[in-house]
Amino acid sequence: MKKEVENNNKGKMIKRTKDFKENFYVFLKRVLILLIVISIGIGVLYLYQRMSRSPLFSIKEVLVEGVSQAHQEDIVKIMNLPPHCTLFKFDPVKMMEKLSKIPWIESVYIRKELPNTISIKVKERKPFFILISKNLFYVDKHGIIFKKLSSMDNLNFPVLTGITPKELKERNKEKIRLFNLAVDLFHQLKRKKLLSPDMISEVHLDPIEGLSLCLVGSGLWVRLGKEKFDLRLKRFVKVLNDLKKRGIKPLYIDTDYSDKVVLKIEKGERNIKEQRGG
Repeated sequence: MKKEVENNNKGKMIKRTKDFKENFYVFLKRVLILLIVISIGIGVLYLYQRMSRSPLFSIKEVLVEGVSQAHQEDIVKIMNLPPHCTLFKFDPVKMMEKLSKIPWIESVYIRKELPNTISIKVKERKPFFILISKNLFYVDKHGIIFKKLSSMDNLNFPVLTGITPKELKERNKEKIRLFNLAVDLFHQLKRKKLLSPDMISEVHLDPIEGLSLCLVGSGLWVRLGKEKFDLRLKRFVKVLNDLKKRGIKPLYIDTDYSDKVVLKIEKGERNIKEQRGG
């Protein structure tokens, strides 16, 4: 009996020794793996620090696509890269955030190209209207005011009246709805080719009367209202062509009726005339 107990104790000791060795090997293996990972991390960090200081990766070229030469220079100036800045120290995300704050930039994407180049793709805001306030401003198709005009800027865009810079910036609900109608109207003019957008010098927005257009040269005003632009433009063009054949110069044409077009004729002819729409 005593011998049997001794054998059991001996077996337990052997098992404990075996378990200890197995656990120790597992622990040692984990420590070695951890040391390898730490060594790799230190090596990568060391390599990164060396490369981030290496003249080989110093930014030597900034390529800007999608903008004019003058705007390219503006972008490089705004970036204000420090001397000897390397690709590894350059943060494209922060720089994109910085450049996105430039009013005339709609979107920007930056990519680093080894060994020493930054590539920038920019989408500029395009003028859609010129807003008249105390100054003249470019407004894009989204209603974003992005540039105060100078004497060097292109003025060959329709003037937008009946809305203020504040109403655009604060996104006044009714005025923005009218603004979007005006943008849709111009897109429709380009598609339908009923009236060239180049013939329009001014677009006026009115919460009650809707959209009114002033034609280049003649000073003729056309009221379109807030809907059915396709039908009303057809009526307007038909009436205008008929008046030209008859030698009549209208000052104002109102198409915002269901079954007629109202005309105001130059002084000396007639004040008001009604004509059935086609």
